[in-house]
Amino acid sequence: MNHLNRIIGIETRRSGVVPVALLVAVPMVALILTTVSSFEGRWLPLAVTVRTMLQLALPLVVGGGAWLGMREHRHHLGELLASSPRSRARRIRPLAISLAGLVTVAYLTAFAAGLPRVLGRAVYVPMATLPVTAVGALSLVAAGWLGLAAGRAVPRLILIPVLVVLSAGLTGIVPSLVQDSYFGVDQRDSVPAALWLTPVWTFTVPDFDTVTGRTSLLQAIALLGLAVTGLLLASVGRRGIAPALVPAAAGLAGAALLLPASGSAALADDARAFAPRCSDAGPQICVSTVHAYQLDEITAPAQQVLTRLAVVPGAPTRAAESRMDDRSGRPVTDRAGTISFTDPYATYRSDEGFSVRAFQQGLADQAFLPDCDVSVIKDDYDLGVAVIGAWLAGSGSLLEPHPDDNFGDRVVLIWDTDEIDRGDRAIQALRTLPGARQTDLVRQVWTLTRTCRPEAMTALMALGKA
Repeated sequence: MNHLNRIIGIETRRSGVVPVALLVAVPMVALILTTVSSFEGRWLPLAVTVRTMLQLALPLVVGGGAWLGMREHRHHLGELLASSPRSRARRIRPLAISLAGLVTVAYLTAFAAGLPRVLGRAVYVPMATLPVTAVGALSLVAAGWLGLAAGRAVPRLILIPVLVVLSAGLTGIVPSLVQDSYFGVDQRDSVPAALWLTPVWTFTVPDFDTVTGRTSLLQAIALLGLAVTGLLLASVGRRGIAPALVPAAAGLAGAALLLPASGSAALADDARAFAPRCSDAGPQICVSTVHAYQLDEITAPAQQVLTRLAVVPGAPTRAAESRMDDRSGRPVTDRAGTISFTDPYATYRSDEGFSVRAFQQGLADQAFLPDCDVSVIKDDYDLGVAVIGAWLAGSGSLLEPHPDDNFGDRVVLIWDTDEIDRGDRAIQALRTLPGARQTDLVRQVWTLTRTCRPEAMTALMALGKA
């Protein structure tokens, strides 16, 4: 064993395996550091984000493996080594082990690069994180060994770009095009289940879903078969080619037997991820367990809205995260007396930070949502709710950010200049009224809006015309 370890060390230093691993690790780490928002505070999205980067890494490893496989031919050592007592299998084994080890390290390095944005923040670790990561690393091992075999079989430099393009097309581009062709037609149910055979993922997994163990198992079986075949092809002569193909055929056949009936069956609801985590004091604010790291930031702004809204009859007493209704695009209302909202960071956060003001406006929009078609009270409805939102947030203008806003002085607006002017005049007029008159007017808007009265916003917006 010590003798083998020494040979592996020599191969690692002299064979060019290290540059191949760096060619994979450096761009993957760079991509992870620039896509933090896609996994921040969550384990499974980190694992899935690294898997999506296989679109780049896997073709590079195939090409790198092919380059390593041409080494004997490149140095004109083929005939000399063939006359030595060491078999081809024994000669290739140290290089194959070294390649497998370093591409695995490269993959795990990319995963580790995202850990500072997850460790200490995530309170929930989905079990699927481990197999999703392990399968991703296994795919690079299989790609490297298949490339190694191809390079030994066809020692021509033109083979490298051909393999890179071919592997990128088969594992990433074609599956992506197939997925795109199903866009908008109940995608998850309609996408062919066979797409789960590729380790390269071109999509994200919703936070309330998890990857089933069956999905990771079928991918592991397929990749293990391909890896063994790659190693055998790199080790045997022409007579051994046919037997070497058996593991790949068996692996793909076994994986095919495990394919789910539909594309959607590869994922499953994760009830533990959706379980609520709530604030300890004040009006209750709840988020899902997978988004628990957001609770501290949203609690105070949400409690401010609930506290000021307490003046209306039947006011909501809590705010809680819920799922999104795919048809309306709005949060699903789970229970009475609750303002529902969807993932706050996904909705109100960008690279510039979290917009407290936009979050509070979202709560106001949901609280004043009528139980009828909004078009019934369309005159000034949206602008009137924006005015109420500013009042609930204590803002003096549609453009004024919350004091704790990390969004700088930029506010996402959908209003034109005239609407901003009307809205600001109404806000300022409302704030100058006596306190009792302010609450009476807000109560009136609340009652008329929720009962779908067309004049719901009339008195409020009339303030801006005075």
